[in-house]
Amino acid sequence: MKKSGRPGDKRKVVDPKLTLVLEGLASEGGHVRASDLQKELSLLLAFLHKAAEAEGMEDSVYYVVTALRHDSPAIIELEPRAMSDAADHRIAILAKASAVVSEVQTGALQRRIDTDQLRALREMARPVGKTLASVSLKVNGTRLTIGHAFEKRIIKIMASEETGRGSIRGMLDSINIHAGSNKFWIYPDTRPSKVRCDFSYDLRKAAIAAVGYYVEVSGLIAYKSAAPFPYMITVERLEVLPQDNLPTLYDIRGIAEKTKVPAEELVRQARNATA
Repeated sequence: MKKSGRPGDKRKVVDPKLTLVLEGLASEGGHVRASDLQKELSLLLAFLHKAAEAEGMEDSVYYVVTALRHDSPAIIELEPRAMSDAADHRIAILAKASAVVSEVQTGALQRRIDTDQLRALREMARPVGKTLASVSLKVNGTRLTIGHAFEKRIIKIMASEETGRGSIRGMLDSINIHAGSNKFWIYPDTRPSKVRCDFSYDLRKAAIAAVGYYVEVSGLIAYKSAAPFPYMITVERLEVLPQDNLPTLYDIRGIAEKTKVPAEELVRQARNATA
């Protein structure tokens, strides 16, 4: 990544760095299992992608490995690089990701976080004490520990739940009726990527017939308290919408009015809206 600055400015512009530090168990001589290395790196990249997506910065960076050490602890240093010179979000993305991890670690998390981010961090913590001795991140020199206490905080955050009545539209693309499970998933045009729908036996025939169609479901919507989007709805009504002339994202651009109401308040109002 090129350094930038004013002509004659001798100050060095430091590229943002992120380091994943893994320590293996003593029984393994401190070495890290290859499967753990692969999984931890994959989860970290998934978390970073979701953190960028939440800020509308997805697909704006990619990551290169700038340092790699296999000794105990194993270290993987990553450097984000901008996909385009026109929009450099590297520092902003790492700052947001670091803030989320730090706030979970200290118990100070107040912002609403997509559950996929929390889930990725929770899964990173799970091998600690089992197949890994420790997991931590270093972001521009600040070390953040991901261990048992961290996992417990995330579980507590994800366990708290809010509910409200409303409706959701999306493509019904997956269903499970095995052993009375009675669940299907719809995929909205916008976030979240999918929503689980629990339904009663009375709606089974309608649900099966609706597979592959764009639908509207109404009922009791559940949100994880830390998340801005619903993860589940207990369906009371299912309607297959006309499949012709459905609006696209391009069609609905500009529909929302300009407002000074904070985004969290708009989400809260939407949650309390009736079907």
